Amino acid sequence: MIDWDVLDPRAGALALDGLGAPWWVCGGWALERYTAVRGAHDRLVVGLFHDDLPALRAHFAGADVRAVVDGFAVPLPAEVPATATRLWVRAGPDSPWQLDVRPTRRWRGRWVFARDPSVTYPLDEATWVEDGLRYLNPELVLLFRSARTRTTADLDRTLPWLRAEARERLFTELRRLDPDHPWLALAD
Repeated sequence: MIDWDVLDPRAGALALDGLGAPWWVCGGWALERYTAVRGAHDRLVVGLFHDDLPALRAHFAGADVRAVVDGFAVPLPAEVPATATRLWVRAGPDSPWQLDVRPTRRWRGRWVFARDPSVTYPLDEATWVEDGLRYLNPELVLLFRSARTRTTADLDRTLPWLRAEARERLFTELRRLDPDHPWLALAD
């Protein structure tokens, strides 16, 4: 079992203060902030553009930062491999992990969806800001989660709160990615 110190977004913001690059809260914390429906969290997941990873490395100089490649957390090499799906950050080798960083492609200044690089948005359209913290839009969180879950718990909790254009974005992209996905039954 991997040991995580489950930071909330405010604690994550303190850890990332001074990074000098845009980052955003992803996953369950983003859904919770959007819907105000509390959920259980096993870690804080944040997104960061892949080309800003040198700033992350410098920011956490002296910390234990690992690249997750093919399911294994390996010491962060000088050049972060394009196949790294996430970076894990902790104070030292005997400390629990604190941040799960998702490297995200940036193309012409736009956020790029990892599962389909044809899905791109300006960062301000892929995220929203509240109380000084940036969060990934809930429809994009759900689009990520649609790949690994067929249950509708996250969708059921979030769908009533989605604006019409966000709902349309979710189901349009899901139809393209997986035309047989069971969530599409809730599109109408």
